[in-house]
This record gives sequence, C-alpha cells and structure tokens, in this order.
Amino acid sequence: RLSTLWILLLTLGLRRGEALALHWEDVDLDRQIVNVQRSLQRIVNYDCDGNSSTRLVETTPKTAGSCALLPLPDTLTAMLRAHRANQLQNRVATVSWPRDDLVFTTPIGTPLEPRNVSRAFQQLCYEAGIRQMRLHDLRHSAASFLLLQGVDLKTVQVMLRHTRFSTTADLYSTCTPNSPDTPATASNSYCGQPPSAEQQRCLLLPLRILPEPAPAGSCFS
Repeated sequence: RLSTLWILLLTLGLRRGEALALHWEDVDLDRQIVNVQRSLQRIVNYDCDGNSSTRLVETTPKTAGSCALLPLPDTLTAMLRAHRANQLQNRVATVSWPRDDLVFTTPIGTPLEPRNVSRAFQQLCYEAGIRQMRLHDLRHSAASFLLLQGVDLKTVQVMLRHTRFSTTADLYSTCTPNSPDTPATASNSYCGQPPSAEQQRCLLLPLRILPEPAPAGSCFS
C-alpha cells in the first residue's frame, strides 16, 4: 500500500515529513513537477499544569531553502496516477474520508503517523530478508544514485535542498559520477525512461545499517 511512498522517497530524496505532508495540489502530474512546501510533524503541547499531549500538524519545512519545485521521473509519475486512482476508489467505499487533500493517507483517509511509517519501512526490510535501515537512509540513497549516474554535486545539493554546499560535499564526496547528467535524467535512467523538457527545467552516502530486527506484525496504518 505504501510502495509509491517508498519510490518517491528513493527518487526525490524527500524527508519523511515532507512526503507525508504532500497535497494533491502540490503534484502536477501533467508537467511532472512536485512542489515541496510543508512538513507533517507530531509536536508536543503542554497545558498550564504541565501536562503534555501530542498532535499532528503541518509546518514549514526544515529550512526556508527546503521549499522547492522538483521534477518527477516518468515511472514515479505513473505510480502516482495509479495511487490517485486507487485512493479515489477507496474514498467511494468509505463513509468518511477526512483528508482528501493528502497524497498519502491511512485506509480511512487520515494522515499517516510518521513513526508508523518508519516502523512499516523497517517491517518491509524484515520481510524482505535484508538488514534494517532507517527510512531517512532512502534520502541518502537517492543522493548516492544521482551522483553515481553522473549528476554533479552542486545539483544534488539543490535537489536535496541543503543550505550549505559543504554539507552535501562532506556527506557524498566519495560518490564519483561517471558522466554529466541531471536529476530527472538520472532518476529516469534507473527507471529506464528519458526525462521531459519540463522536468529538466525544474530543478545517494552509503546506507546506515541498524543491527536489530524489526518486530513482527504489521505497522502500515
């Protein structure tokens, strides 16, 4: 059910909260562009007596530079179209769908809990028989793949929306590109399709392995 989310994180290098906060109005499937402009986070509130409670809120991304237009590879665009169609079918079959604006929701149309998404990814690794990794490692993998496809380091900085070039250089300088390329070209390259002109106008570090296995059971809601 979350396959489109995993591919989006791997190809665009979005942070978890950025992906979970995407609205359909942010995604232009015809022009193949996504507008990153918010993040879904669980925050803690305290009352006058010092008691705490938490709630999910949409906030601005990590930094001002985190807001950006990013190109969608063809394969990801097709997956988003199919995901949208499935979501519309689920809405028809459900009595209430509170968040019809969100790209990624639970089966009943509510926002995805960020921690549950991370647990679901670890469960996926466990079921696939591979060692555990953080969900955030998909962002690092996205950068590494782009660099290995020949995208220059400065362009990867723009794609990841790092404030300082030194951050990107320190993390990914060991990835050696083979030939000049663009993010859309590289993403489509390992998806097997060429980029569009609109995509090209827009403008992965090794995985950190976690030793402990994921707990059994489903965490996909």
